[in-house]
Amino acid sequence: MSENHTANILQILTNRTIGQRTSITLREALSADMPKGVKGFLQGEAAGWLERDLLAMPRFARLDTNAPAVDHLLKTLLHAIAGGYVFTREEYLATLNEAVLFVENYLCRPQWTLENFLFRDARLLSRDAILGRLEFLTDYAYFPRILESVLRTGKATGVTGEDFRELIGRIDDHVVGQHSPRELAVLAKPIFSFFLLHEAGPDQPIPLKPILIFFDDKKMMILTEYLESICRLRGASTITLNDLIRLLEDLYLGKAPEQPQAAPEPPAPPPPQGDAFPPVIDASAEGLEGERITGAEQAAAFPADQDHATQQDETDGEMHAATEITPYPVGEPSVTVPELSDITGLINPDQRARFIRRVFRKDQAYYYGVVATLNTMRTWKEAAVYLRQVYEINRLDPFAPDVVEFTDTVQKRFAAQGETSE
Repeated sequence: MSENHTANILQILTNRTIGQRTSITLREALSADMPKGVKGFLQGEAAGWLERDLLAMPRFARLDTNAPAVDHLLKTLLHAIAGGYVFTREEYLATLNEAVLFVENYLCRPQWTLENFLFRDARLLSRDAILGRLEFLTDYAYFPRILESVLRTGKATGVTGEDFRELIGRIDDHVVGQHSPRELAVLAKPIFSFFLLHEAGPDQPIPLKPILIFFDDKKMMILTEYLESICRLRGASTITLNDLIRLLEDLYLGKAPEQPQAAPEPPAPPPPQGDAFPPVIDASAEGLEGERITGAEQAAAFPADQDHATQQDETDGEMHAATEITPYPVGEPSVTVPELSDITGLINPDQRARFIRRVFRKDQAYYYGVVATLNTMRTWKEAAVYLRQVYEINRLDPFAPDVVEFTDTVQKRFAAQGETSE
């Protein structure tokens, strides 16, 4: 994320909505072409202002909002009339700026943003206070849905920041643990759509940094380092959805099997003590039984064994075919050939440690990234060109003993098929 990208998004949305006008209604703003998260924030703010003003009136202040159905009916009424709320230009631009910053942060680092958004001014919040702010969350709908289910079924009426941090961490761990690499990549699709300001296509690039922040927020450090090292190797500062899918599949589907940290399933943390929350990981909890959180609530599910997958559109639920996945960078034909051996199987542990230390300068993620890329190549000629690029970028002497040994080991992968004669 950068100030330039944020300012550009803000300027485009300003032009699409209020333009040079002195005022705008919420209804007019919501009818414009804007990210749904920004619309949700604007609507939540306007409805919140109206609710506070309404309940400050003497007679409405005596309304028992805890009475059955009263709170629900009140919120329904407020959202229905909020469309007519008139923003002054100054008020609208300030609120739009807050909305863009909030959605950008929420999409890229949801755990951090949720905690700071809710507990910015308080260490302890009531359950109702948290539930009242969930309407601001339109993307990653699994968060508000599971949070609402857990909070409504729990016995505790107050939640501390520490308890909430643990809760949302377990929600994310649960979601990550039940998804394939391809599905995990598509989980980040809202980030692509936000930075592109339209429904993201599979080959449309966005800055790499938001994607790195997204996986860092989920504490997936090996994955983050892998993506960063591969893109650094390629000299790339942007990434497409197809690139991300391919890279995650390369990392998790046997390309670097000897890297134990690469397992995509995080350990299930123990449930909290006492009655603060029911365990989120427990599939029998209300609202989760028999579910596998998919669809518009988090990401489309791509069958991992097909070239053309069926993807569910997050905005209208329409099913459509996803384009064929291509490796990074887009446009370079390179597919994994099953009959060729995996390079990791040709390198013993002592060699691997030495290569990482002497050839890859102690950068383990970089090493695995290079090996994963080499495993996708079909010919020694293609691999040799790639190795030459790696050596040149890192200013390595191709005739140094360890570099020669690494090159010879890679060459063995193709020697059995006679590929080195090309």
